Amino acid sequence: MRRPASIAVSILLILVALDEFTLSQTKLTPLLEYSCSGSGKPGASRREFNQAIEHPEVQRVLLDIAAEPRDRAWVEEALKGTDVKPELLQDLTLIQIKGNKCTLSFPLLTGSDFDKIRALAEVEGAVIAKEVLAHRSEIERLLTSRPQPGVDWKEVAFFIVGCVSLDWDGLNLLREKRYLADPEKGKLAPEAYEIGGRGSVRGLYWGSHNMHDSIAFTSFGDHDAFPRHTLPDLLWNLGRSLNEMEAPSPVKKVMVKAADELIRRRAGLMMLALRDGDKDLKQLAAAASITENEAEAVLNLLRELRFVSISGDRYRAAVTVLTESDRAVVKQLRQMGREIMLKWLQDRYPEASRQLAVLSPVRSGCRCLVTSTGFGTTSSALPIGSSSRAVSFSAAFSTRSPRIPASIGTGCSSSWSTSTSRGTRKTGASRSSATSCGD
Repeated sequence: MRRPASIAVSILLILVALDEFTLSQTKLTPLLEYSCSGSGKPGASRREFNQAIEHPEVQRVLLDIAAEPRDRAWVEEALKGTDVKPELLQDLTLIQIKGNKCTLSFPLLTGSDFDKIRALAEVEGAVIAKEVLAHRSEIERLLTSRPQPGVDWKEVAFFIVGCVSLDWDGLNLLREKRYLADPEKGKLAPEAYEIGGRGSVRGLYWGSHNMHDSIAFTSFGDHDAFPRHTLPDLLWNLGRSLNEMEAPSPVKKVMVKAADELIRRRAGLMMLALRDGDKDLKQLAAAASITENEAEAVLNLLRELRFVSISGDRYRAAVTVLTESDRAVVKQLRQMGREIMLKWLQDRYPEASRQLAVLSPVRSGCRCLVTSTGFGTTSSALPIGSSSRAVSFSAAFSTRSPRIPASIGTGCSSSWSTSTSRGTRKTGASRSSATSCGD
């Protein structure tokens, strides 16, 4: 029979072990979501950036410096237990050391900063939405002049106006007006924000993921909505899975390319063929230059993803599909969106800039803030369409659910970059993209 003293000691040891486990888990909890673009220089490249900022101690130091400048001795003490020195943080453009003071030198947004951004975004998002809605009748006229069978014109409007214009063209416009900072050659352009609670970007803005050559798939939705169970995101996951299998590297490379060709391109060709109406299996197989059995396998996938519907032996697109024949309408809507954004920049930007001057990076003297969101803030004030997916022939686009639209098409070119890290979880999803469908 165990003595009470022995039992008490055992319980105490268990409690100590639990405390140590809880403490270790707390230390491992990431405080920031972060990313960087640009290449950097030897000793201060993306590799060193990821190695340094993954330390919770470094993230805590950066948040504390964002609140107020700190003494160099304080920073050195806070970094004890890591191999990171203040000089490395300065080389990575995360802090600036002036004499004995360390200040923030990159766009890091805290929970308090997000409160201010959300408050402003609610107001300014409604202003932009009101301007868009003032053109509702013209938008409807343009899109119903050449309707897509099976897809509401409002869904098409949401994709073209929300993604193509306010997001992609918005980024191009910001770059054109020199509001958007591109990393200088050989330098890093890091950014980060505080995780959790008020620091979440969920519901703050929408963004796109893109994959294409002559046929583009784009998912467009809440940029904090992961994972996206649609195209192109699932193809990225497939590629990663194939690369992780045990096989010689050349074999894996060929398999990834074959899977992309057989799924993405053939699916895209069939979606484009459905732009102007329903078709049967034989017609779609011919459009994709594959056998009917192969076409049926791809169509089964598209049905599961809700890209197509079937009635009898006829297939119909269930998402927006834009082809070269839609170029004129897309061009007019993009021009409309550009004029709305230019008006906002002229009328509203100075006051918005004044209100955001209290954000941590601005107070610290950072030259730029977030570099990847355009005019794509979410707003319930824009009821033209609540969901968007698209398929484009590099001139076409398609839409999907309120959070996760997807697209394919022909006739435009897209570019995207930036590796994103969510705490210790890294993802290859693009956080910014710009697409041009011609002049």
